[in-house]
Amino acid sequence: MKITSIERFVLETIENEAKTFKEILTESGLQENVCFNTLQALVIKNIIATNGLHYFINKNLPREMVEKINSNRFKKQESMELIENFLNTSADDFVITKVALNDKDQKIFRAMLKNLDSFVKDCHLKTKKEVFYKDRTLVFWGMAKTENIIKEMVG
Repeated sequence: MKITSIERFVLETIENEAKTFKEILTESGLQENVCFNTLQALVIKNIIATNGLHYFINKNLPREMVEKINSNRFKKQESMELIENFLNTSADDFVITKVALNDKDQKIFRAMLKNLDSFVKDCHLKTKKEVFYKDRTLVFWGMAKTENIIKEMVG
């Protein structure tokens, strides 16, 4: 089962807490109609449930459904959508550079990426309860061989 980026956004806003529509609306920053329609779509898909006042993630989802929702294929599509929208709104904050790195420098860079990953995860764990979902920061990084990118582009 595929979910949209907005649906995942709402799911991540709810996280593991039962929340009212108003709380989800405030924390997500979505327009009221978009938030309501997204919640209804998630209820119809049986991904979230409601008791009339609160919305919460359905803890009884079949494992296969959870695996499909979190599959690499769908996460890749979502990442592409997020990056595309990031570039449309924040192009000045995006840097991509083609760099000549020898094996030693690649190992150093990979170690730096691991440190960055650890730092970002620690920051998130410390402050996720204090920062509304809409106020969180989208950060991405990585590296790839130019040869692999060109092969993918050519097909």
